[in-house]
Amino acid sequence: MTSSREARGLFSIAGQLEAALQAGRLQSAYQPVVDLASGKVVGEEALARIVTEDGGLLEAAGFIPAANQLRMVRTIDAQIIGQMLTRLREQRDKEHAVTRFVNISADLLHHRDLIDDVLRPFADYFRESLANGSAGSPFVFEITEWE
Repeated sequence: MTSSREARGLFSIAGQLEAALQAGRLQSAYQPVVDLASGKVVGEEALARIVTEDGGLLEAAGFIPAANQLRMVRTIDAQIIGQMLTRLREQRDKEHAVTRFVNISADLLHHRDLIDDVLRPFADYFRESLANGSAGSPFVFEITEWE
């Protein structure tokens, strides 16, 4: 059973998240993925962050559990995926294509229409890349489940 204090905390985070979504303050932070043997950057992972009203950063652990409870995580997934796709397009012509990783919620898999909405822009990206003589950067969706 959720206490009133926990409920207030949940709705406080939900309010912060909704305000951040409306104001465009949900942003991807890109963490390098490094090959330990060579030390070479071989990829990057997009991590969701909220830029708070005072300019600080709220990491995913501070809002994803509440977003899951309130069924807001699909909106977060869509925005982070969109930001990664924009980054892919902006960096398409770079010589070294690294693998891109993005976490999505397991809940997304229960919504076929949303899966189609996510995959269609990637199919377009890879078609555009091939038409321009490039294979595009490899891309990996990591399915996560927050408790």
